[in-house]
Amino acid sequence: MPGLREQFRTILQNLEKNCDIHSEQWVRTGDTSHLSAYEHYKKEIIEIKEKIIASEKKEKQKRKTKK
Repeated sequence: MPGLREQFRTILQNLEKNCDIHSEQWVRTGDTSHLSAYEHYKKEIIEIKEKIIASEKKEKQKRKTKK
């Protein structure tokens, strides 16, 4: 069974692409809706990465206690 990192790989890649698109569009147009979308995608990326890190730390602790 793959870990969270593998399960979220494609989702993170898509979120990062969307983040890049909206960042570029905000710079080009100055439209604040693109900045808002950029911030939203960035927040989602951070939340997922934090979840992955927490899960990996928890798994590492489990392995240590089994030894």
